[in-house]
Amino acid sequence: MAKERVYNNSGEIFGVTINELGIFTADLAVVIVFFTAGLLLKDNAYRYPMWTCAGLYLIFALIWHSY
Repeated sequence: MAKERVYNNSGEIFGVTINELGIFTADLAVVIVFFTAGLLLKDNAYRYPMWTCAGLYLIFALIWHSY
């Protein structure tokens, strides 16, 4: 059974259908900013929460856009 395209701007990446590809790209940009900020911060009290937020944001963005 073929998958139904939900939005006009859906795309396929590595065989996975991604809905709202433009917003997914923006979500990835936010994740990159969080990871980069975590790398640039010297204090571990700020570094680990930034990495945790980036990881959670990435997981939920993947779940949201590729159901």
